[in-house]
Amino acid sequence: MKDKGGGDSGAVELSQLWVRTQNQMSGYVFDDHFFTNFLSPDFPEFAKFASWSPLEPTYRYFKGFLYNLVRNKQGDFFENYRRIGLTGLGNALTVVSHGTSVNLEYLTAIEEFDFLNDSMDLGAVKQVVESGTGYGRTAHTILRLRPNIERYFAIDLPQTWELARGYLERVAPDLLNKIVFLDYRYPDSWEQLRPDLTLNVDGFHAMTRSALDLYRTSLLVNSRFVYVKNSVCKYEPSAIGLKIDVPKDLFENGLMTEIADIFNEDELVELRIKYELRYRPSIDFDIISARPSESFGFFQHVLYESTQE
Repeated sequence: MKDKGGGDSGAVELSQLWVRTQNQMSGYVFDDHFFTNFLSPDFPEFAKFASWSPLEPTYRYFKGFLYNLVRNKQGDFFENYRRIGLTGLGNALTVVSHGTSVNLEYLTAIEEFDFLNDSMDLGAVKQVVESGTGYGRTAHTILRLRPNIERYFAIDLPQTWELARGYLERVAPDLLNKIVFLDYRYPDSWEQLRPDLTLNVDGFHAMTRSALDLYRTSLLVNSRFVYVKNSVCKYEPSAIGLKIDVPKDLFENGLMTEIADIFNEDELVELRIKYELRYRPSIDFDIISARPSESFGFFQHVLYESTQE
């Protein structure tokens, strides 16, 4: 039987979503040419996971990624996260697990803390130097979870001090008396330091080689432990869907200038070995621990220890 609209009166009623889908697909010829490329992001009608394009302008995939990272956490992750205190300032995107609201910034800070805590005796550390402090989330995390640390020297741009100081005044004012801000333009302010631990997170790969040489000779070689977490390569913008040109200097900074596929584990394995050797402060340092980042696999944790007494 046909209904008055020309359809089958016994057919299942289509939702409006399926009506729109039906209209989107009309006009395509399902031939060899079509099937060559139909699942690429260039065809949002078909490049879907549960009917959503990977290029959609929402938080769906980011929050899915974050949720999967968080829900698989074990051990004391959630206890440590709560011990940090206020982590919600700034309104970062969050997910909730074990009664704890978690954002990616502090999840990665805990990841860095866990690597260090697994690799060395953080409870014996008295003095830390961080090159490139950003807005202060690493300092906030480490100082809160290891109150035995007496001094935390933060080397950065003067403008960044204002950001970090303003942030920490609001989330952890009691920690500010331990933090000493140092101007990156004046190496003599840190050349005499002999820190237990010097660290850099997501910063060395954005520095010039001359700046890295300066840090190496005036700071890193004077440290007992050196921790670095940076990218093991550069990558083409197209690898993450960017269709714009980026400044050439971005490919020249840091010690790892090889261009690779950051989603190809076979390529990353070889680059991680080079990375660990290139960022070694000197021949007087041993690599005592290294592993890929859990959140972004093209970043690598590595901890060096001086062999000099």
